[in-house]
Amino acid sequence: MPRRYKLGADGQPHRAFYGKLPEEFTREDTLRFMAETDLALSGKVSADTLALLHAEGYDYKGGNLIPAGKENPMEKGTGGTSAATPAPLKLDVSVRVIEPNKNLMGFASVKFNDSFVVENVKILQGQKGLFVGMPSQPDGKGGYRDMAYPVTKEFREQLNAAVLGAYEAKLEQMAERANSGRPSISEQLKAGKEASEQAKAEKPPKAKASRGQDR
Repeated sequence: MPRRYKLGADGQPHRAFYGKLPEEFTREDTLRFMAETDLALSGKVSADTLALLHAEGYDYKGGNLIPAGKENPMEKGTGGTSAATPAPLKLDVSVRVIEPNKNLMGFASVKFNDSFVVENVKILQGQKGLFVGMPSQPDGKGGYRDMAYPVTKEFREQLNAAVLGAYEAKLEQMAERANSGRPSISEQLKAGKEASEQAKAEKPPKAKASRGQDR
């Protein structure tokens, strides 16, 4: 971690990070300092620091703090040409609508390129509208951490559009079914079960043969 000394406002030399004192740090400087401190202490960037970087729209690759979705300057091709932009992933989304539970409106299952599936993607209602929440688990500190998440702005937008589009399509399908009077599959199954139970109740019991019968 590059550290040098720089004179502070008190006229005394203080440790500097890339030529800056802490009071001169920008938000990017602070995030980079956190990542490099993790590397110096444990040899890797901690999950908490990575989560903060992602929340702020940054990645940390090859010793560089870069905006999510931007190319790492260290990964440029020869001759100054940048690496090719990867093609968008194929996303197949299935949605399960639930009775609203606080701000939870439903769940989605997402299949990536017919090869990988992520379950329990959450569909949430916020003050500014619907948004997508990733599968999460307790972090042991009273909060939660995402178990999977997009690392680029472009893919986050693609995933959000796919999940929310599938959710809206599901709601439209449910509304059309309700307007047409056609029962849903769950309603059909419930009606079939009730009819079967009613038929069993109405069926007369078998008569018991007497001991002397047919002798």
